[in-house]
Amino acid sequence: MRTLLLLIASLVLFGRAGVETAYAASGECTAVNIDYTLDGEKYKAVVLENSLVKAVVIPEYGGRIVEYTLKSTKHNQLDNTTGNPGLKDVVGEEGQSGYSAGGFAQLPFKVTIQKEGKEVILFAEAASDNLKVEKTMTLTAGSTKLNLKVKYTNIGKETLEKLLVRIHPCISTGGNQAVDDIFVIPEPGKVKKNTTDAHTKADCGWWLAFDPKVKEMLFMTFKPEEVDDLYLYLGGDSYNMEYMGKPSDAKKGESVGMEVNYFILTAGGQLDKMLESGEISAFDKEKPRIKTEVKALFENK
Repeated sequence: MRTLLLLIASLVLFGRAGVETAYAASGECTAVNIDYTLDGEKYKAVVLENSLVKAVVIPEYGGRIVEYTLKSTKHNQLDNTTGNPGLKDVVGEEGQSGYSAGGFAQLPFKVTIQKEGKEVILFAEAASDNLKVEKTMTLTAGSTKLNLKVKYTNIGKETLEKLLVRIHPCISTGGNQAVDDIFVIPEPGKVKKNTTDAHTKADCGWWLAFDPKVKEMLFMTFKPEEVDDLYLYLGGDSYNMEYMGKPSDAKKGESVGMEVNYFILTAGGQLDKMLESGEISAFDKEKPRIKTEVKALFENK
């Protein structure tokens, strides 16, 4: 029976305790457990995969994503060679670095894998004394889209003031200060292209990183109402493209969160089809500018 293909599998990870194999499959999407070595350390990881891309998640290491790779080129869009690798999220009150607020970037996460239609979804959660974090990572069959949602909930007794969610991937583009790599950061009425530190108000709902040597683009969308500003910065030999959330007080039981989407493109024409189909959602006023910028990069103009 086809309904049996809608499988739900769960795995619970505490540090490096025993892990049972989890598998969910339907259509083109799968989720499997693997052994994974990162910077000489061995972990239990989960691979989300479809016919185009794969994403590798390490639940016991902050639930972070350490690989987001186009299968045809095997080029990882994330830098997992740094001391704080991959795509991670943090939260903190005003004045905190974020890492001090529960240390979620380092904590082990409980993980559940679920199959819904053409999607495979990884649910992850962890908690400290006064905060609970829940996040989902979703792949869809036939698409390079990686959707990430994070939510932090106050489970303590006191109000947490000006909680700020930050999502920041350490990306491979621009690594080792590759001066030919290009970052496009839109603002109303203009576009910044640089490989230097930049703070920009998050009004336009998209930005991108392009590596002309491998001809691959990391295209990112987000909800401006959830993001205060975008922060591109060089940390060591790698760039971070960080989303800075809007500070918000959270009483007991209240939450703050953010949703972002990642896509890998290898040709400008792909973007046109994605915009037309709605696979990439964007403001109508931004679509002409997005098409112009992406086409120029792939055509080397």
